[in-house]
Amino acid sequence: MKQSSFFKLLMLLGVMSVMFSCSQQEKAVEVSLSKKEKRKIINLLERSLTQSEVVTKGTRLPVKVKSAVLQEWEGNYYLVSRYVHSKRVTKTLLERKRDNELVYGGISCTSTACSTDEGCIPHKSKVKCTSCSFSTDCTKIVTAESGFEKYENSEEKKLKELKDSQRK
Repeated sequence: MKQSSFFKLLMLLGVMSVMFSCSQQEKAVEVSLSKKEKRKIINLLERSLTQSEVVTKGTRLPVKVKSAVLQEWEGNYYLVSRYVHSKRVTKTLLERKRDNELVYGGISCTSTACSTDEGCIPHKSKVKCTSCSFSTDCTKIVTAESGFEKYENSEEKKLKELKDSQRK
């Protein structure tokens, strides 16, 4: 009889712990980054970093993104981009719109030394990048939304001109 009561108590505790743990879990919210928005961000990074290479190193080789993945740190979303022929990594702040769609947040931070840790991340204030734990190798790129849209429109214009010239 004691054994039966013990098992009932054990079962009751088990059921209660499962119910409690399930009620404590946060519901996962689906967020999305459209292909168009991702492409706009990648184009902006490639253009900005290529211009930076021309100014600082005198090279004319274009900087190209090899991969870009969505990551979350401390409740904020970032597009983490890695480059062809480089150990450099850029983390771009994304903002969540009302429909849970992610859009460019106006700031990116690029580093080679911090490419494997959680340093050199855009601060949610959009003013600075977090520091690397072991290096000062962190470059900030800030682009106002109007400049971003202006760049997007110029790219669309170039594409249209190219198509028009091919038709002739």
